[in-house]
Amino acid sequence: IWRLNVAAEFDGRDLDRDWEIPVYPTGARSRSVDARKVGAAKSEQASVDDAVVRKRVRLRHTATGKSLYYPMGRNALSIGMGLLAGIVFAGVGWHLLSAEGEWLFGGISSLIGWAIVLFAIYSLGISLEVYQDGIQLYSKRRWLGLPIRTRQLHRNAFYRFEKSSDMQIQSGNKHTVIYSIYAIGRSAEQITLGEGFRGDSEADAGIRLIARELGLPLPDEPSANDDRGDGNGLEYNALAADN
Repeated sequence: IWRLNVAAEFDGRDLDRDWEIPVYPTGARSRSVDARKVGAAKSEQASVDDAVVRKRVRLRHTATGKSLYYPMGRNALSIGMGLLAGIVFAGVGWHLLSAEGEWLFGGISSLIGWAIVLFAIYSLGISLEVYQDGIQLYSKRRWLGLPIRTRQLHRNAFYRFEKSSDMQIQSGNKHTVIYSIYAIGRSAEQITLGEGFRGDSEADAGIRLIARELGLPLPDEPSANDDRGDGNGLEYNALAADN
């Protein structure tokens, strides 16, 4: 299926509609799509995503160059929803244990609930800083400001970008896919360069920002009339987008 969301802000009532459109592998191609209009739409969407990403990622200037900072609590709403779900699971488990004597189901529900609660608390305190000194790329993760992990990759070993979905948020018919961005080395090394991007096209905008600010090469972008796509490029399909 394609998930389509159309949203706009107006004076008074806003527009926010969702559709799920079934898709069948017929092999047919549309003859009514104007390549120039597709290219213009992709360019306009890219400008919107670039503006969103610039607000999401904090740029800092250090003695060795630029750094990209992803502050803690940046996904507070989705994490808060997870925290609430964990509390509900833990509460149900406690009720089954104490009032119903259901040790099996109560214990399982409690374990799941507390695991979700602890993960949500951990996620709220996580921050990420990405920087380079001209030779190495660094990815430093902190929890409540305390460094817990630092990874690095030599600039000459950088091979390509990779984006990967971490989780999905569902609200009614609206599905939002959260992406992280990684640097992949020539020997399959991997370090995190960004996270918390909402939807495939926003992740692509994040790749463009990271490449520009850290001086890394971008993959070749498909032309406006090339709608084949291999899933690894920076193509954008307004209907097939995740958000």
